[in-house]
Amino acid sequence: MPECQNCGTHVTEQYVAVFAPNGLNHPRCCPSCQDKIRGSDGKVRDARARRQGNGEDPVSYDEDLAGGSA
Repeated sequence: MPECQNCGTHVTEQYVAVFAPNGLNHPRCCPSCQDKIRGSDGKVRDARARRQGNGEDPVSYDEDLAGGSA
């Protein structure tokens, strides 16, 4: 059974087919990995925003940093 290399959680074959890098049978991170994602370079990194937060740490939107207007 495929497992996440980061947290050891079981993942489905379909998840592996979509999210694991070519040639690997186990993804480097999965939805159970709190605040971890696979970056464009294929390496696991911390997420920029919390995925499984409890609502106590909201992400704020800064219009000036986003370069747009609301």
